Amino acid sequence: MTVRRVAFVVRASRGGMTRHILDLVAGLPRERYEPVAVLAPADDRMRTGLQELGVRFIPVAMADGVSPLADERTSAALVRQLSDVNADLVHLHSNKAAHVGVRAVAGLTTLARAGRSVKKPAVVFTAHNVPSFEKAGWLARTLGRRALRDIGRRADRTIAVSAYLRDRLVADVGFDPARVSVVHNGVDAAAIARAVEAADRVALRASVGIPADAVVVGTLGRLVDSKGVDILLAAVATLSKNRPTLRCVVVGDGPAETRLKEAAAELGIGHSVVFAGFVEDPYSWLAALDVFALPTLLESFGLAALEAMAAGVPVVASRTGGVPEVVTDGRTGLLVKPGDSAELASAIATMLDDPTAARRLTVAAREAARTEFSIAAMAEATAAVYDAALGG
Repeated sequence: MTVRRVAFVVRASRGGMTRHILDLVAGLPRERYEPVAVLAPADDRMRTGLQELGVRFIPVAMADGVSPLADERTSAALVRQLSDVNADLVHLHSNKAAHVGVRAVAGLTTLARAGRSVKKPAVVFTAHNVPSFEKAGWLARTLGRRALRDIGRRADRTIAVSAYLRDRLVADVGFDPARVSVVHNGVDAAAIARAVEAADRVALRASVGIPADAVVVGTLGRLVDSKGVDILLAAVATLSKNRPTLRCVVVGDGPAETRLKEAAAELGIGHSVVFAGFVEDPYSWLAALDVFALPTLLESFGLAALEAMAAGVPVVASRTGGVPEVVTDGRTGLLVKPGDSAELASAIATMLDDPTAARRLTVAAREAARTEFSIAAMAEATAAVYDAALGG
């Protein structure tokens, strides 16, 4: 069997994307696909992780926002680097990486037609996030949809991380449904469980001033409005009226951090909420929690909830986007109406007040994370998409 070479082009990331790429690179069936390089903005954790896997890391500058000149420079750099890598397939992760990546592959095609000895690789694009066209103005919405539609047209195959996201790409953007496959994110459930078991729960709590006997609910994620952390704070304020030992831990950072701290103070729970900031490896923090909450208003998948499931922490999450594909209500966690702090508070209380039921949910959740959302399953499904992109 011929082994095909795969290169990855990835946007800048803090945490989640890096973990995903390292897991996927490690899990690909090597008898069919050889990961040869990851091209991404400078990332020490990515570099170290790839060195351990024997895969080349190529730092490529990539603007976060809209910057046509910077994007042009990135695409030109990618043409040079991909020409050197000589991959059979390029896997693009995120809209920004895909935007510059499809242009770079077009550049390789131009060089090949001009007689240069370069390979035109097949292209796979993974969409990780829900397009936020509704929140933008008319011009930005139109341009964003056009750019994303162009990516879908140029990619040989597209991967959506949830059925919900696939349906949005098809209905809202115009992707060809025959060329979009759903591949759920996977996690190393055993590694997460080991990290939680190795963590010192008492010491972790003490490091942020939380008593060992406190009841702790928490969340992990980027602090932006769509994550609904303010809804969690309102729920904590409600619960705190009858639970004086309740504490809340928010792990992550982002533009909404200052506003959320002010909101906690206004709710009278500033002393009960810990903003732990960004942490490179959040798994150990799950050991400090009695309940994990994902109060998101819109989510393409719900990776943080899956990680909590693997850690054996009871999960309460919003019934929105791709989250119900991860958390099955009443089987692996509890789902609530997004934006409803009262319903969120009630579900958290249920987890705290009925430990037997909570234990039943966490056992099933851990098994689902281990079997239904394994890295092996994700990698095998991704390899199947590669097969389709390369024509079998």
